[in-house]
Amino acid sequence: MTMINMTPPGDRERRRSRRSSGSPSQRGPKRTIDADGDTYRQLSFDVSEDLFNRLKVAAALDRVPVRELVLRVVIPEVDRVYREHGLDS
Repeated sequence: MTMINMTPPGDRERRRSRRSSGSPSQRGPKRTIDADGDTYRQLSFDVSEDLFNRLKVAAALDRVPVRELVLRVVIPEVDRVYREHGLDS
């Protein structure tokens, strides 16, 4: 299995990290605040080696980062599930 690590958008130099107290295992996902004050959380998950390689090739063919390719699929699907369950406002 390979891990995909999706980091928040934005200019790395302009972002600052928010750190909580406690050991790394107690802190949970890293939170990042961008220049506009929006808070993001890091998302990591494991995928098969085959899927990871397919994502890399598809992203290269489309000339986008793997993260952007994944988000193009994930966001519309999450929105669809929300609508189906009446959670869309």
